[in-house]
Amino acid sequence: MLRIEETLDIKKIEELRKQSGGSLDAHDNFSWHIVLAEDGEALGVARLYNFSDGLFLDDPCVPGNEEKYCEALFRTLLLKAVELKKTAYTKQAGGKKKHGFAAFGDIMKADYKSILFPKRCKETNRKSEEKTYD
Repeated sequence: MLRIEETLDIKKIEELRKQSGGSLDAHDNFSWHIVLAEDGEALGVARLYNFSDGLFLDDPCVPGNEEKYCEALFRTLLLKAVELKKTAYTKQAGGKKKHGFAAFGDIMKADYKSILFPKRCKETNRKSEEKTYD
């Protein structure tokens, strides 16, 4: 069974990042890290950290970049931003507009009240609007 768990195991985080082509950086000491695991085997890692007036949600590190695992981890970060009632920031990359993100300089931004999940997007049948932040 798949599980998402909080982790402080920096060695596990570092190993998963290396397998995904990444490495540890200065944000790791001040981040909330989660690991997606199945039967005790770590499949991917993701993190968020304080940024500006909210939280920065990093792209998940999943060896092989398996989309369903990346999506599960990113959704968990989104849920945390909503729970904490914080503005969410992330890198500009495909697929994030569906979660309510809009361009904000060279990154993307979403108010916690406007964060969407794919099922909710279909239910509300919202028109996609181009939002920008100044």
